[in-house]
Amino acid sequence: MKNNHSNIKLKFALLFLLVLNLATFGTIIFHQIQSKKEAQSLSNHENSGKHSAFSGYYFREKLNLNAEQMLVFKDLNRLFRSRARNINRELDKTRQQMMVTMQQTPADTLLLLELSAYVGELHKNLKEETFRYYLGIKTICDSSQQVVLNQLFGDFFIRENTPDTRGKGFQQHRFGKRNNN
Repeated sequence: MKNNHSNIKLKFALLFLLVLNLATFGTIIFHQIQSKKEAQSLSNHENSGKHSAFSGYYFREKLNLNAEQMLVFKDLNRLFRSRARNINRELDKTRQQMMVTMQQTPADTLLLLELSAYVGELHKNLKEETFRYYLGIKTICDSSQQVVLNQLFGDFFIRENTPDTRGKGFQQHRFGKRNNN
């Protein structure tokens, strides 16, 4: 009787770990797909204008920054790009480590939980760097430039990481769009 009870507990523990592994794997795949969509979206946005989106030239052109504003912007931009690049490298490294860990038999679910939490922390740090960058640029802009800045960042933030589970019908109704293709 006791042996049978232990077997049931082991089976439930095994089932729990299996579900946890599947959920973690699904989360990673989802985020990889979202990252590819973001990169493609940003690439499309970059290719639509003369200069790369969010480069110094892009901001100078779109915001019509004067020489004094550009000096401050260059410092803000250099600091942001350096920090964002470091965070993105760490994100890539952590995702790769997660993939290697998931492929092991048995997968170390505790390590995967730690790595997942770390990915979340890195995303949080990247968002914090981005809003600090925005606020820094905002301080050097006049009111008309701030309107353009809001549009530039607004487009980026609204499209970024916003999965909509309500389906196309909701989007068409909400935004008054109809795709007749």
